[in-house]
Amino acid sequence: RDEAKASLMEQGPSYVVSFVHSMYVTARGMMHLYSLWEASNIDKLHIAAEGTYREAHLEVARTNILFVAYLFYDMIHILHQYPKLGGGDTMAHHMLFAFCSVINGTYGIMPFQFGWLIVGEMSTIFLNWRWFLLKSGRDSGVLLENVNTMFAGSFFLTRIVMYTAGIVHLYI
Repeated sequence: RDEAKASLMEQGPSYVVSFVHSMYVTARGMMHLYSLWEASNIDKLHIAAEGTYREAHLEVARTNILFVAYLFYDMIHILHQYPKLGGGDTMAHHMLFAFCSVINGTYGIMPFQFGWLIVGEMSTIFLNWRWFLLKSGRDSGVLLENVNTMFAGSFFLTRIVMYTAGIVHLYI
C-alpha cells in the first residue's frame, strides 16, 4: 500500500500530463478525420500550401507539433525515472511514433492518416485511468472492471480496427 502511494506521488504527475494530452489529441484527431473525410486522396496524402483544406491541414500540423513535443517530453521523464515509467519497449514505441511524426511534419505528408493514427491515443485515456485506480488502492470492483473494458474496447477499436482500415484505405 505504501509502495503504491509512493508510486502515485512520484509518477503521478507524468500520468496526469499523459491523461490530459491523450484526451486533447484524441479530440483533435477526431476533428481532423471529420474535416478531411470528404477530401480528395491528394488532400488526404499531402498538406497543401493553399486550397480548400488548407486550414484543416494547418490544424493537423499544429496537433503534430504538440504530439511530437509531448513524446520528447515523456521520453525525458521515462529516462529520468527509468524503468519506473517504462522500459525499452516504451522508449522504442515513443521513438517510432516521434520518427513518424517528424517525417509527417517535415514533409507535410499524410494529414488524414495522422488523424486516424492520433485517435489511437483514446486507449491511453483508459490505461492512465486504470493506473490511477490501481495506485490509489482501488484494485477491484465495478469501476475498475468498467475501465478495463473501456481500455480493451478502445484499444481494439482504434489500434486494431481503425489502423487496419487506415492501412487498407491507403491502397484503395
